Amino acid sequence: GNLSFHSQTSSYIWLSFINRFIMRTILLVGCLLLGFSACRGPMYSADQLPNDQILFGTGGGFSGEVNKFILLQNGQIFHENYKPYGDKSTQRVVQELEPMPKKVAAEFYLRMDSLRLDKYDFFRPGNMYSFMGLQTELIDHEVRWGAPSYPVREDVEDLHGSLMEAIKGRRIIVKPGEEKEETEEGAYY
Repeated sequence: GNLSFHSQTSSYIWLSFINRFIMRTILLVGCLLLGFSACRGPMYSADQLPNDQILFGTGGGFSGEVNKFILLQNGQIFHENYKPYGDKSTQRVVQELEPMPKKVAAEFYLRMDSLRLDKYDFFRPGNMYSFMGLQTELIDHEVRWGAPSYPVREDVEDLHGSLMEAIKGRRIIVKPGEEKEETEEGAYY
């Protein structure tokens, strides 16, 4: 009698310990996952973007096509492609690309702030052009360059080059008309 009671009690204590351990582990992992997802901040869709944006890209040439990229503070990246058709119509396609880490996006925002772009009026696009701008609640300013006789400031061109390099190889994660989910197609930039 006594031996089986002791064995059942130790089994009960052991099972109780295992259950508490499993529950605490699940709770801890859940909290960590929730915490990591909250670190990025709110997620946005292409039709509802926040005020703060870094805008950059290229355009012009024979086709007049424009490729505009929007970097948000949380690291999300959107691509807008504009193609002119006829005299007055334009096709606009917006896609979301794989995000960059929030810390990297923050470094780009610091570099952008250091340029004081809103104090630099430069609009010399040429046939093929590059552009970069900053949009906030108080500022909506863009510079364009490409005309060979009018070079843009070197620090502006350097940041533009870094931004263009940062988007290379990023997959499209949301195509027009889709909900936010991974696509199986391997479309890359």
